[in-house]
Amino acid sequence: MASKKKILNQVKILLSQSFETPEKAFAFFDKNGDAHLSKNELKDLLKAAGVGGFISKVAAKQMIKGLDKSKDKKLNWSEFKKAVDALMSEAK
Repeated sequence: MASKKKILNQVKILLSQSFETPEKAFAFFDKNGDAHLSKNELKDLLKAAGVGGFISKVAAKQMIKGLDKSKDKKLNWSEFKKAVDALMSEAK
């Protein structure tokens, strides 16, 4: 099973190489336009980052569990942005 560190690195690579801004990444994966990323939308993000099938489902669930401060079982823009900022600052 992929480690948390490896998964986060894959996400960081996807976001930094495929999107000009975190806002564009959020909008791209927010397929239904409800201003939230659901577990399935996060799973799509993880798959785009190269995280495979079952692991992407588990990782998406864990991401929501750890990042969803509003407890609505989705990530809003603020929660996503805070996570992306922390992820990107790890490299510095």
